[in-house]
Amino acid sequence: NFWNFVGAGVFGFIINLPIVNYYEHGTYLTVNHGHAALMGVYGNLAVAAMLFCSRYLIHPDKWSPRLLTCSFWSMNIGLVLMVAMDLFPAGILQLAAVLDNGLWFARSQQFVLSTPFQTFTWMRAVGGAIFVVGGVFPLVVFLVTRLGAIKEGTAADQEVGEPIAREAVQEV
Repeated sequence: NFWNFVGAGVFGFIINLPIVNYYEHGTYLTVNHGHAALMGVYGNLAVAAMLFCSRYLIHPDKWSPRLLTCSFWSMNIGLVLMVAMDLFPAGILQLAAVLDNGLWFARSQQFVLSTPFQTFTWMRAVGGAIFVVGGVFPLVVFLVTRLGAIKEGTAADQEVGEPIAREAVQEV
């Protein structure tokens, strides 16, 4: 809910004000909104749905809250760092350039290759590395290493599934 509120709500509201949108559209402020909102609206929901289903499929003794806690916090801290160290400051820098020289300059190669803008861009790697190495990799490791720990179906599940399987075989 945090990223949904901040990314889609706060940053989305800020950039969609008509006077602001006129000057900032196509700058890193749009990218800032997009990164935060995408994680809030779709990213966290996808991870939550995947773990919700996994909770019912994986044996409880193979569940690893520590690995998932590391993944959760790393994804969130990584995204905070990407937003705070690159996307938002670079967007503000670009907005200032738009106000001073026009959008054409703020999106020009001269501006994008400037030292301040490039410094912000390289700083995104810190958050990105934490997001991927501490967040995505542990989640993938958790899911892949639990493939052998999937619960067997119960007798009731098998009884329900058998007639369907027989009908499918007969149709073929």
